[in-house]
Amino acid sequence: KSWRDSLKSLEQLHVPRPYLPMSLLSAPHRELCVFSDASTMAICAVAYLRVVDEDGHSLVGFCMGKSKVAPHHTTTVPRLELCAAVLAVELADTLIDELDTNIHA
Repeated sequence: KSWRDSLKSLEQLHVPRPYLPMSLLSAPHRELCVFSDASTMAICAVAYLRVVDEDGHSLVGFCMGKSKVAPHHTTTVPRLELCAAVLAVELADTLIDELDTNIHA
């Protein structure tokens, strides 16, 4: 029972997840780059965080990826590409909300 009660304290647990070998707050320029693709088998989207440091050097780190199996009914590839684009926008919205920093365009 005491072990179960101790789990309540985990709600406030925060584990830092480094995307890059530098602090995001110290980078003067931050971009979120999201790509999507589709085939008759699946759709996917992937997001990378690109930062430029004070010296002008670019660093890129993987943030998140998501894939889904394409619907079984007959769907055209352009339609699936649109579905992948929607998935990419959802991925970007989630990351912009969850990252603790401002993202530049």
